[in-house]
Amino acid sequence: MPPHFQLDEDNDVIHDAEAFSLATESAYQAAYSPLRLYLRQLVVDKVKRENPKLAAIQHRYRSPELDRLFVFSGMLGNHSFFMIALPFLHTFGMGAFARGLTFVVLWSIYFSGFVKDYISAPRPASPPVVQITRSPAHTLEYGFPSTHTTYAVATIVYISHFMLNVWHISTVWVGLMWICGVTIVVGRIYCGLHSFIDVVGGIVIGIIEALCFVFFFDRLDALMLSTAGPLYSIAIFYFAMSSIPRSLDPCPCCIDSFCATS
Repeated sequence: MPPHFQLDEDNDVIHDAEAFSLATESAYQAAYSPLRLYLRQLVVDKVKRENPKLAAIQHRYRSPELDRLFVFSGMLGNHSFFMIALPFLHTFGMGAFARGLTFVVLWSIYFSGFVKDYISAPRPASPPVVQITRSPAHTLEYGFPSTHTTYAVATIVYISHFMLNVWHISTVWVGLMWICGVTIVVGRIYCGLHSFIDVVGGIVIGIIEALCFVFFFDRLDALMLSTAGPLYSIAIFYFAMSSIPRSLDPCPCCIDSFCATS
């Protein structure tokens, strides 16, 4: 069923859509491997069980003030924000840190999109959940894992490493940064855009990715800055894009992954 939109007085906040899929279960069974079907069914069943809880949370806690807060926090975790913010790190001469954080952010988009297409699990059904967002097109994506959660957690873990172990900045600032991150993560639940399992999946992927870059980025950076660096970049890009699983529904995850890795 195609989505329909329910707009608020600002004409840009509320997206109310039924969870939908153009593919039938028999189509999934014919196209997906047994492992992929098994993992998809696990997540789909979990999302269905969590849906009434998400609706109850919104019914109890929704307010115009919280709507604005979590919509704003969601904007801090979207692609446009990072496309604007990341170049400033390079402009200010932060060198290796800027390159590392850029890798963390953009590969978070790729890894979460890869898993989304592989699992192919829908977002929470709406109604009863109301999806609150300024980017209605992205509600057509699959739900597991939460991309916002993935790169919010990955980014904060990576920055925390530098703040605590390299720059020796006060833990107060680290704590404030984590509060912002928690606001982004909680907002995915509050806004009805993700279930609990989506968020947990994003947290796990984000932590693993960030730790990998913390421990191995120096070697990767040296490789990318070498004479053969452009060739390595092309090879990695080609392998990454050709490895993205094909999904049966129209999902913009692949487009986001292409834009991020390129």
